[in-house]
Order: sequence, then C-alpha cells, then structure tokens
Amino acid sequence: MNNRTTRRILGVVSALLAVLLPALIITAVYSRTSDMAKEELEDYRLEQKSFSVNGFKGYFDGEYALITDIVSSPAGAPIDADGFVTIPNQIGGKDARLTSATFNFPATNRNIIRGVSLEEGNQYYVIEDCTLYNKDKTKVLYYFGNDKHIVIPDSVTEICDNAYNELNYVESVDFPDGLEKIDNGAFYRCSIDLITLPDSVTEVGVFAFGENYSSEINFSASLKTIGEYAFNAAWVREITLPEGLETVDANAFAECTNLNTLYLPSTLTSVASSAFYKCDNIQTLTVKCDSSVIADVKELSDINASPV
Repeated sequence: MNNRTTRRILGVVSALLAVLLPALIITAVYSRTSDMAKEELEDYRLEQKSFSVNGFKGYFDGEYALITDIVSSPAGAPIDADGFVTIPNQIGGKDARLTSATFNFPATNRNIIRGVSLEEGNQYYVIEDCTLYNKDKTKVLYYFGNDKHIVIPDSVTEICDNAYNELNYVESVDFPDGLEKIDNGAFYRCSIDLITLPDSVTEVGVFAFGENYSSEINFSASLKTIGEYAFNAAWVREITLPEGLETVDANAFAECTNLNTLYLPSTLTSVASSAFYKCDNIQTLTVKCDSSVIADVKELSDINASPV
C-alpha cells in the first residue's frame, strides 16, 4: 500500500469519525439523561403515592386513598366545633379507606378528637351508638362514647386495632359468640375487671387487654395465639390456658405479680422466654406441654410442676 492510498484511507476514517462521534456522544448523553429522567419520574411517582390533605395523611394504593394518620394538633386536624372528625368519601379522586393505623394515637388525642362522623353517602362505613363499623358491621373500628359497660353486637367478628384503647372508664364488655379476633391495643388501658372471651375467639393481639388490671380472665376454647403484652399487669391469681392454645408471645402476662396458679396445656408449642416476666409469686404450676417449650422461661424454671 503506497503513501497516497494510506492517506486516502485515513482521510475517510477521519471524516467518518467527525460525523459519527458526536452522534454517539449525543446518544450516550441522551441515554444517561433518559435514565435519570426515569429515576426522577419514579421518585415523583413514589412521592405522589403519599398524601397529606386537610389533616388526613396516608397513601394511594390502586383505587383507594388509605388513611394512616389523622393530624393530632387542634390547628391541623379536620375537627369541627364539637371535636368531631368527618371521614371523607374521597381523597384525591380515590375512595377513602381507613387502616389499622388510622386511630393509633395516644389518649391525649381522644381529648382533641372526641368523635367521628361520615361524609354523607359513605359506602364503606356506618356509625351507630358512638361506634364506627365497617358497612356490614362485622368489624368494630372505633368507639367514642362514654359507656362504662360495652355490648358488642352479634354481627361483629373482629374488634380492630385501638378500637377502645385508653378508655379507662370502660369497666365491662359483653362479647358476641361469633367474635373471632381481638386486634392490637383493642382494649389497652381500659378497666375491665372480668374478661370472658367467647369460645369463637382464636387470636388476641398485642396489648389487646394490656394494663387493665383484671382480676379474672376466662379464655376461649378456640384460642390459638396470645400476642405480646396481651394481658400484662393483670391482677389475676389464677390462669388456666385452654387446650388448643399454641403460642404465647413475649411479655403476654408480664408483671402479673399476683399470679399464684398457672396451667399450661399440652398443645403449647411456643412460649416466649419473657411471657411471664416478673411473675415471681407462682406457687402452683401444672405443665402438660413438652418441658422444652418452657425451658427458657426463668420464672417457671424453679417451680416444681404438678404431675400430669
């Protein structure tokens, strides 16, 4: 190949690079910019999934606006002159729905938010006798009355998170026979002296009856799970856990310092090491479950169990 031919080839290559290189650079920059735009757009979309409108906070999920919080300050919350909050039918063009977190606020907020009402035409909820239910009244969502004695309707199968929490004037509750679940904090810091659960109840949630200082607890024959702190600080002297019960979670009966007699059924498969934390006065212990199930429970380790 002579010098003239070499020079011609180099000239053609240079010309091609002069045309193609800027295009390649522009394409790379555009691609990077496009990726950044996609990321920014996704961030924007994520931001748009949450909302804070007229004192209600939450996020959008499909066709619903899920309310996870009601602003607690008097200036920020949608409270009328009587202290009532009206649940809207829609937020941001989507149907407003309550969640387990909606009424998860401290006792001081009950002094600010004294009651709940519904926007006219609400298709998901109903209010009767100062109680907010789902439409078919199978779930108690929130109570804002002043009764010392509560009667739960026969239609109810679930008492939802925090439905009666921090109502220290509630002294007794009649539960319906079809009740299945009592959720987290449902009766936390009430004053229910005698707790009698119908045999239909299968689950008692975290702090469900925590700090009620109850003197007697009658458990459901269908009970499977007792959640953390579910009955902590009760004043009971005797606890007979039912056959069929499988799980007792952490601190479920913590600081039941009057507890003297305890019966553990054969069906237990899991008892948290802190389940009976500071229950230091147990004198009579009957264990029908495998001894390994309670091997890590310090409060039970030095007690001579009754024969099965």
